[in-house]
Amino acid sequence: MEFPEHGANPQAITKLFQLPLSENTIDFSVNVNPYQPFRQLKENWNDFYKEMLVYPDPHSTELVQKIADCENLNNGQILIGNGASELIYLLAHYFSGSDVLVIDPAFSEYRKACETFGSKVHSFTVSEETDWQVDLLKLERALSGKSVLFICHPNNPTGVSYSREWFETVFQMTEDLGVVVVVDEAFYHFMGKPFSVISYLRRFPHVVVLRSLTKMFHIPGIRLGFLLGSESFIKEVRQLQPSWSVNGVAQKVGVLCLEQTGYIADTARNIALDRYDLFSSLDRLGFLTSPSAVNFYLLRPKGEKRDLLPLIRYLLKKGIVPRHTYNFIGLDGNYLRLAVRTSRENERLLEALESWGGQ
Repeated sequence: MEFPEHGANPQAITKLFQLPLSENTIDFSVNVNPYQPFRQLKENWNDFYKEMLVYPDPHSTELVQKIADCENLNNGQILIGNGASELIYLLAHYFSGSDVLVIDPAFSEYRKACETFGSKVHSFTVSEETDWQVDLLKLERALSGKSVLFICHPNNPTGVSYSREWFETVFQMTEDLGVVVVVDEAFYHFMGKPFSVISYLRRFPHVVVLRSLTKMFHIPGIRLGFLLGSESFIKEVRQLQPSWSVNGVAQKVGVLCLEQTGYIADTARNIALDRYDLFSSLDRLGFLTSPSAVNFYLLRPKGEKRDLLPLIRYLLKKGIVPRHTYNFIGLDGNYLRLAVRTSRENERLLEALESWGGQ
């Protein structure tokens, strides 16, 4: 059975199980903001029309300046990309032929991109048994001979975050070892108490940060992300990017997104409240959840781990699309990744799981 590589593809997975995709189906495999986009996006849409009639600014000047102002960075430290995925592939190209370490389970595109460019990718795998945390002594040993370390923070698929002290130790360790650290903060905005490593960029020039605007602002069709690092590093990676990679509409939308501080705070607060209620109910129903700090989590029935293919099929029949975990290293299909959606949609999930009964 060949599952889709990513979530947000309900057509493919229902087709795989030879099931219909009804109008009432809820996609719990997609981890973008479950609430409506901020109103200014629709109100200003006609203003973006003229951007489709001309070539976009190849340097994304206005958006770069906005990010620089928001993050207290120099413009030369910022590279805008056609989604974080393009930037991951640019990094993989830059590090072609390297030995790369990924803290797994993690977003599968790190491995796929690096292997595409001839790198050898190694896994440092964490598990439920250690609460998805990283043993730093073991990590230091695993970093021997590596050139690049990928860290997804908060982690996709577990939703787990690391502490400021943890990152300081890792950054010092990797500086001593000569290892570049790529920290993917695609879900940073969803954290109730957000912590970013951007503040460490001046102190540790071997650190690179990835951000996505797709998730929080509910704009997956726009494709917009950015890469932050030292000016010399960003300049070199920029040479690998095709001209006009980021369209003019995306650039204008990005500027507007970064002005929505109230929308970000409200979303993070509502997600945290819904997640707390949801996790309490799931525990009562006999399910374990990963200690997520964001808008998605791992789930499995309590007791011995087992292949959850039957539960996937059952949920699909109930009009709920979960994210399988067969292509997440260390998970082996024994978990599902599910989004925290609206209260009403979460209730639909709970109703389905209550009647599951370990079938």
